Amino acid sequence: MLGRYALRDVSFVTTAGLRFAVALPVLLIIMLVSNGTSAFGAYQASEFPDLVGLAVLPGLAAILLYYRALRSTPASLATLAETAQPMTVTLLLALPAPYGFRQQVFPLQLLGTALFIAVLVALNATKERVVVDARPARPWRARGAAFDQPGG
Repeated sequence: MLGRYALRDVSFVTTAGLRFAVALPVLLIIMLVSNGTSAFGAYQASEFPDLVGLAVLPGLAAILLYYRALRSTPASLATLAETAQPMTVTLLLALPAPYGFRQQVFPLQLLGTALFIAVLVALNATKERVVVDARPARPWRARGAAFDQPGG
């Protein structure tokens, strides 16, 4: 729950941007180490805008919503919500062009999705309604001693 602690001092937009800025180079390095430059051979240059759009639109939108909601959501439910992102992307990839890539969805993936949704509904129905607010008690600007004294 590092994101929850990061949200104490920075906005949810900054936290989401940092996550993208750190994750993309790391994933590129992992791809190059595991597959070499041949990994780029699977894609054509004309597919690049679609791939970027697929990463940015649903991916960044989901992360922004996640970090925005993380301030007022119990950590256990927030963790499950973040786990749902890969499942959502897999289902979006199954959509026909131009919205997806017509990726085949296997019965086991559908079963896993249904099980995941059932667990979320069950946890939400049985969960105690206590919300922990991760925001600081005072605004960030008021934390320093220089701000506590008039004229300082």
